[in-house]
Amino acid sequence: MKGIFKLAATVALACLSLLGPVQSSYAEEEVDWSFEMISKVRARAEAGSAVARALLARLHVCGEAELEFAKAREWWEQAAAQGDAGAQYNMGLMYYKGAWQESKGRDGAKACELWEKAAAQEHAGAQFRLGEMYASGKCNLANGGARDFVKAREWWEKAASQGHAESMCRLGGMYDEGKGVPKDYAKAREWFWKSCAQGYDEACFSLKRMDGNNFRQCGQAAAQGDAGAQCRLGEMYADGRGVKRDDAKAREWWEKAAAQGHAGAQCRLGEMYADGRGVPQDYAKACKWWEKAAVLWDAEAQNMLGVLYANGRGVPKDNGKALEWYEKAAAQGHAWAQYNLGWMYAEGNDAVVRDRAEAVSWYKKAAAQGIEDAMYELGSLFCSRGIIEQDYAEARRWYGKAAALGNAEAQFALGTMHEEGKGGPQNRSAAKEWFGRACEGDHHIACVRYRKLDKAGY
Repeated sequence: MKGIFKLAATVALACLSLLGPVQSSYAEEEVDWSFEMISKVRARAEAGSAVARALLARLHVCGEAELEFAKAREWWEQAAAQGDAGAQYNMGLMYYKGAWQESKGRDGAKACELWEKAAAQEHAGAQFRLGEMYASGKCNLANGGARDFVKAREWWEKAASQGHAESMCRLGGMYDEGKGVPKDYAKAREWFWKSCAQGYDEACFSLKRMDGNNFRQCGQAAAQGDAGAQCRLGEMYADGRGVKRDDAKAREWWEKAAAQGHAGAQCRLGEMYADGRGVPQDYAKACKWWEKAAVLWDAEAQNMLGVLYANGRGVPKDNGKALEWYEKAAAQGHAWAQYNLGWMYAEGNDAVVRDRAEAVSWYKKAAAQGIEDAMYELGSLFCSRGIIEQDYAEARRWYGKAAALGNAEAQFALGTMHEEGKGGPQNRSAAKEWFGRACEGDHHIACVRYRKLDKAGY
């Protein structure tokens, strides 16, 4: 009997390597899957063992037992119903891969449902998969497939805390690219290092890309005319990665890459002129570079063109053109473009009719990618009387999300709701705490409210 359960990771199921391990406390051991051994596993499964049921399903899928998906599904469903995390994870995989005939293709919603059950039991593989699904919007199909980098990060952090190398790499990528979090190269490097230390090649490559050795390699490729390398070399000079920061050198390499039609380099040149970094500030030149990148479908450049037209910087003010560029960038998932569309619909102008319901829709898309200003604006919309139904509880929820990210205006608003008992129980102690946090963020009215509550003994 002991031999039956010495199979956890050895089910040698290379035939379907995506399947998660069977949950077992026994060490790995090679198992000779004889008819007698499989019969013993089946007997234990029929007696009610969740571990045996999960294993038997794997054997059916991988052909150690009679190859039969229907039987595999039957055993997995029974094990999953008993709460076996491995069975829930594998059932999710099969739905995601479209293995069940009645699903008529992939069923991401069902996969997410099963993975959430497994993830709640600290199944690292399920937590990683949920991160992937939220990052791609496949768990949010009811909301139009909106990507949610905040939830993606939460699930990857849970998996990473259990030593899941691929999740660590994904977290490194988030901080490296600024998706759902502010760009932070120190944190990116830390996560890549942890993942690389476990032998995850993608993380090791990312680590090399960030260090000085990669600077030399990138320099060689750039000197040979590689536009991508020229753009990356410009970024290294601009950010001081692997080399002393040098804006002039950054501009030199970006201009070389831009001359070859590299959209990323064209966009970065636009940023230099808009910010006046290493060059005199010149919005007209910024516009020229962003237009070149925008026609190559660079979402950042499209959004920044929208900003220029909305504010009349370097170009005549034109809300119609601003709307056009915001929509193009937002369609590519650009978070700030989604926020900007929300702002346009919330306020209304000569290009769009004021539509707060539409504003809520766009703000939610931006908030799902970690834009705290969008969370704050959602709180404000649900607080106000207007086209959407006033909902103080929903307002408090959104203010809470933005406040947790350090938004002083949201912290003040949340404190006010606690003080007045709107959207939840009145709690002046909590109000004082949030006023204090907002005061630390230089919100002067919050400082006054904090002192008032403090004097009253809260």
